[in-house]
Order: sequence, then structure tokens, then C-alpha cells
Amino acid sequence: MGASITLAGESLIAQKLGAQQRLEVVRFVFANVPGLNPNSPVNRAAPKPPAAQIVHIYTIPSQNIGFVNPNQVVYSSMLGSDIGDFDWNWIGLETAENVLLAVAYVPLQQKRKNIPPQQIGNNVTRNILVVFDGAQSLTGITIDAKTWQHDFTVRLKGIDERERLSNRDVFGRACFYRSGLQVEKVGAKYQLKPGMAYVEGIRLELASTLSLTPPAVPASVWLDVCLRRELNDVMATWKVVYAASQVDYLDSDGARHYCIPLAQLVNANSITDLRTVAPIDGPLVDHFAAKVGHYPDLRSGSATRLANPRAINGVAFDGTKDISVQDDTKLPLAGGTMIGDVIYAAGNYFGSSWARGMTFTSGGNIVGSIGGYGSSTGFKTLFMGLGTDGYITGNGVRVSETGVAITGKLSGDGGGLVNLNAGALTAGTVPRVNLSGSYDINVTGNAGSATRLETARLINGVLFDGTQNIAIADGSKLPTTGGILTGGVQFKVPIIGGAFANWQERLTAIQIDCPTNGAAYSIWKGTNWGERHLASMDVYAGGSANSIPSIVMHVGGTVSAFTLDGSGHLTIKGSYFGDGGQLSGLNANALTLGTLPKARLNGTYDIAVSGNAASATKLATPRLINGVTFDGTKNIDINDSSKLPLAGGLVTGTVRFDFKDMGGAFNDWRARYPALQVDCPANSAGYMVWRATNWGQRHLAAMDVWAGGGNTTPASVVMHVGETNSALTLSEGGNLRIAGTYNGNAAGLTNLPQATPEVPGAVLKNTASLGPNGWWKCAQTGVIKQWGITLGAADDVNFRSFPIAFPNRCVSLVASRTSLFYSDVTSGTNTMIVSNAQFSVISGPFNSPDDIYWEATGY
Repeated sequence: MGASITLAGESLIAQKLGAQQRLEVVRFVFANVPGLNPNSPVNRAAPKPPAAQIVHIYTIPSQNIGFVNPNQVVYSSMLGSDIGDFDWNWIGLETAENVLLAVAYVPLQQKRKNIPPQQIGNNVTRNILVVFDGAQSLTGITIDAKTWQHDFTVRLKGIDERERLSNRDVFGRACFYRSGLQVEKVGAKYQLKPGMAYVEGIRLELASTLSLTPPAVPASVWLDVCLRRELNDVMATWKVVYAASQVDYLDSDGARHYCIPLAQLVNANSITDLRTVAPIDGPLVDHFAAKVGHYPDLRSGSATRLANPRAINGVAFDGTKDISVQDDTKLPLAGGTMIGDVIYAAGNYFGSSWARGMTFTSGGNIVGSIGGYGSSTGFKTLFMGLGTDGYITGNGVRVSETGVAITGKLSGDGGGLVNLNAGALTAGTVPRVNLSGSYDINVTGNAGSATRLETARLINGVLFDGTQNIAIADGSKLPTTGGILTGGVQFKVPIIGGAFANWQERLTAIQIDCPTNGAAYSIWKGTNWGERHLASMDVYAGGSANSIPSIVMHVGGTVSAFTLDGSGHLTIKGSYFGDGGQLSGLNANALTLGTLPKARLNGTYDIAVSGNAASATKLATPRLINGVTFDGTKNIDINDSSKLPLAGGLVTGTVRFDFKDMGGAFNDWRARYPALQVDCPANSAGYMVWRATNWGQRHLAAMDVWAGGGNTTPASVVMHVGETNSALTLSEGGNLRIAGTYNGNAAGLTNLPQATPEVPGAVLKNTASLGPNGWWKCAQTGVIKQWGITLGAADDVNFRSFPIAFPNRCVSLVASRTSLFYSDVTSGTNTMIVSNAQFSVISGPFNSPDDIYWEATGY
């Protein structure tokens, strides 16, 4: 029986996945297609049979839909005996969009209705299992198929669990047959050896080596094992994982996973095997029967006689009775007669300490001993002495490679002794006449001529023993010659306080003295890590004791930007900004800008005035100004309500501009005369051209022209709407920026960016790589189509890679030959999807490969 998802169904699944929409399968379709071969592959491109061939449509109840696992869902049709009569050999699943999702070819089936007593009807149940990644999530099915598919799932699961626990009792937590599933390194690659193992009672078998790709070294290699439902069976599945620690867990399918360590990749050349290994090569019965070892708990209650009697020191023994054994070759502990020499066989050394070879006792106490001393290089010393430890604590004689020594006193005349050791002098005084030459010795008391300390001392980390001069430096302190401070300086000196006016007499936190009375010296300088001089401050002394001092500050490229001299005068190179209301003693001769307010004039001024004389108070002949008499004796007001004052005002009608000079070429706008020109008297950063208000109650919109403050600064037109400042900006160069979103017909927009979190609302763009081998991706749905021309394999299967790997799944692959030199009888092409990144291809005739064209679809 052939069954498959159709191409239309495959495309619908991809669309639903891309749009994150639910896939709804709503009906079974039964049809009787004449001449349909049930053993032939399903034609995935074929549509639903015509209406004349459709014999029954079954709407699927919600309770007849369930999931087996996250990637498998099942749909069931239950045709009761009240339905019939018809025959069918074609079954299809159809979605709510009337898309044929899946098709199955079956041998001709009969459905008969129950018509007593003429005919006994039958009940028919048909299930279609649909498998694809994320099937349960995409269909939204939450009912487990086992709740309505009446099968032996529970019973079989119990059998599986009892079998697993039985194996667990035999093999324990984990048991690997010899080298089965052992991690090894061959060349530069890691792999698992083939073999068998039991993990928590689950039997695993690897038929051939399995390549491993650890993400990094060192790494911990774990085996993750579980029993998983696959269609109508339960299979032992496992995988290799790399993690520092793994624990058993329950996955979303309800399957229990058991995790055990396989190996530790210590480095590129070392592997620590962590498996529990058993030397099993065949059936367990043979393995246990062949075990060899000592079993303390195994006893034989019926053994009373040895099968072969043995001799113990020449006395026969068969286990039936006790015997006495004597050794005449040994000296009894109670004493006896030695007929030979006594040899102390101490090897070539006693050890690394004194050892007694023979002791003499009296009344149970040791009164003397003979022994020696040795080392790993051989026997060194022989001693004989009195007391418990002979030479060590009592009077005795020691003979060694260097001579003879005694621990007692040597009596007699010592005049003939030579090579005496002055270090052994413990009594008496050396006469002064017997001292000669220089002595490098320690002398108790003061020594006026001492040239070296017995123990050298560290002074600020510098070793000093008195034999030579040293230089002491303290890297934690700032040298008096100057240096670099890496932290802040805080002054906490109470005595620096004092009367505010008497500053010369107060003690200061910092005092800077210049050794020479020069013209000026620098107090501080601020730099940007030495790359750029930012500012500095000088004190100007004037070169003599009577010169008026000054404080001078330099900022950037401006020398003497700020000068405060001893007379209290302040001079700055730039302009003064701020409130000048407290300034006094201003010089009117220095006025160069602005206009003097009338309120600042008072009294009589003897000055030259251009125009009317100062004494003119009345015109000889009064004049009419706009109908108002004026003779100069008093002010008059001239109002023309029909005109707009130059200072601005309110226009109650429409302003219309009608003069031909404002016309001109469209692009040459600077040369034309405008209908309206707005000049800003100051070259400021920007100025407002117009503002729209709701009768002064609310500001609705405005437009600014931004000049940037310079003659060459790029200009911009900025529009403000409501509460949104700079809602639209059109800058020089034709660049447009809006603060919100663009709405309307975007058909004319080009070079749009991809939608990203930084560019919300941007239009998604399809992408492609065009060429003989290429691909195309739909940005809205995620569907990917790929194509290419490749060479087939003559009488062999070769693997080809897609131009790009499908991120999720390749769902369709079609191919056709491009050669015209072979007939359909002698040549052919066959392709198969291998993975999301590869497919296999073969084409013929078998003695010559053939070029083929292929297309693949996925998402």
C-alpha cells in the first residue's frame, strides 16, 4: 500500500509554519479510481479524483483526532454498519482550505450497509498517521491517541517496563560488553566502537563505528538512552551528548531518559574510559560458568580426607588426624648447641639508622650490643658497646671507613694524637699566643671594626649586609623631584584654616616655590594622556620682587584665555556671557554694540545731532500724515488698518502672490524670485518659518529652517506636529527622516531595509542567489526553492549538496534528464532526499552518466 503527503499538502504545511497558523484536517475522502495499482507509489502531484469517482466523504469528529508524539498525529474514520454500499481503493485527507493533504492507495475495499435480513453490514475503521516535524504543535492537537485508539498500549508498556527492570536486575545501572561503545581516537577523529551494552535494562547494539564530533576538548562524553514510541512499536534510542554533568530526566513525550558517562576527553592525546565493563563474549550462562576466583562463602561439608596425602617436613598427612612437626635444622628457642658459625646476613646495609645485630642480656635487661650502620650505598660502620644501645648511649667503640672512635674517655698521654678537631673543644681556653691571622667569626659584644653583618637585612626591599653602599627607593611614594600620581590627593590638615582675608599668613595645603624669580612658572597642566594639551595655569611673577603678579589660564589653542592680576583686574580673550547686572565702573567709551536705552539719558547734552536741531520743538507749517495733523509738538499715532504692519500682524484674508518673476526652471530654484522670502537677521542654528495654532489656544504644527550656524553647514527643513518635535526632517542631499511610521501606498519605495528589531515595520524582502545552481527564499512565508544542474552517477549512487541547507526540512525533490542521446527505455534518473543539506542521485544508462536538472522545495 502506498501513502504519502501530497505536494499541495507539503506547500500548505510550509505556509502554515511560516505564518504560524494552525493546520486543520477536517475530512476523509473515499474514492474508487479505476485501474489504480495499490502497490505503486502515490502520485503526489495528482489532484483529488473527480466527483464521479468519489464514493463517500467522512467528516472527522474532534474526538477522532489525536497525537502519538510531537511529530506524529493520527486521524481516524469509523464507518458504521448504517453506511453503504460502496467500494473504494483510494483514501485522502482534506484540510479546511480544501487542500488535499495526504493520499493512500489500498486494494479494493468493500463497505456494506446492514439491511436485515437480506444483508449483514460491516464496520470499517481506517487511520492515517501524518508525520512531519512539529505536527502536534501545528495542528493544535492536545488529545493523546491512546485515549480513543483502543489498543494494548498500556499492557505493552507494562511488558516493556517489566522486561527493562528484569534486565536492570541482571546488568545493573550500566554494563558494556568489553569494548562495546568505547570512545577512541583514530587519527584526528573520535569515534564509538561497535558492540553491545545494557543501560538501565535497555539493550543497545552498535553494528559499526560511529563518528563523534565533540565541540571542544577537554569534554565529558555522555550516553542518553530511552525507550521511545515509534509508530506501533517501542524502540531503544540513544544519542551521544557533551556536557559537564547529566542527570536522568523525563522529556515532553513522557519518555524517561537515562544518562551515564562514557568517557572524559582529557586533552587531544588522552581519553579516560568511564564505562562499567564486563568481559562478556557470549551467553551469560557461559560467562558465569567460566568465572574463576576465590569464593569465601563456598564450603564443602563432605570433605574429610585428601585424595592425595601430602608430606609436611617428612611426616605424612591426609587430613584424617593431627600430626606433630619438628625441624632439627633449627635452634630451639629454649637454647641448644651450635655446631657451625653464626652469620648475620644483613644484606649490604642495615637501613638508614643504627641497628643491633646481637645483644647481651642479664636478668632480662640489655647490657651490651654489637651492631652497625648502613645506607643505600653499603655497610658503613660496625660498633660494639655497653648499655642498651651500645655505641649510641653507652661506652663503646665504633669502627668505620674513616677510622676508630670511642664514646668514653681516652686515658693516657694525648701528645701523639694528630688531626685534632678544634670544633670538638668543649673545655679550657686557647692561649692568646696560639691565635694568629684573620678570623671570620661571630664575636659577642661590640666590634669596632665589623665590616659585615652576620645576617643581611632588607631595607625597603634592598638586601644590605654592610659590605657596600646601597640606594633606597620607595616606589609607593612620590619623589621630591616629581613624578606621576595614579590616584587622587586629599588634604586633611586642620592648621590650613584661618581668617579669610589674611591668606598670606595662613598655612596652606599646597605651596609651590619657584627656585628662580623668573617671569612666570606653570602650576598645572591638563592633557589627554599626553596626546593633546587641554588647559594649564601659570603664575606670572614679573621678573622682580616689586612686579604685580598675575594668574594666567590657557585653554586649548587660546593662550592667556583668562588673566587675573594682583590689582584685581580680570582679562579674558573671548566674550563674557551671563548676568552683568552686578558690574560697576563700566566705561561708556568701550560701547561698540547695541543701542543705549532712553532711560539711561538724563540732563542736557552738548553734542552734534544729524537731522533736526536740538532746539526745534514745532514745525513752522503743520503737516498731514495720513490725514492726521502733525506739527512736532506732540506725538501722533498713524494707523492703516488696511495694511499689514512691517512688524507683523494679523491677516484676516487670503494672501495671493501674482507676479511673473517668480517663475523659472524647476531645478534652478535659487535664481527664481520667490512668492515669499523669510530672512533671519542672525545666522543662528535655526529659525521658524511658520507656525499654525488653533486661535492661539493650541499649537498644531510648525516648520523650521535649520542653518547650522555657518555658511557651509548643510541645511534642513524640519516640521513639528502637535507634541512631536522634528516629526519630519528633510536635509540637504535629499534625505528624509520621520519620527513615526510611514503609512500609505509604498509601491514606489525602493532599497528598503530588512525588518529587524532596530528597524521596526520595515518591509520584508525576498532573497535569492541566481545562477545555474541557485536558490530563492520567500521572506513572508520562509519557503525556499533551490535548483541546479548536476552530473548523475553511472551504476552508482552519489551524494550532492544543496546550494544552501534547508533550516527546517526539505519536503520535495524532483529531477529530469537533460540529455537527448538516450531513449527512455535505456536510461533513467532517480533522486532521493538524504538530509536538509544533501540528496542522492543516479542516472544512466549504466555505462555513461547523464546530466540532470533538479528542483527542491523546503522551509
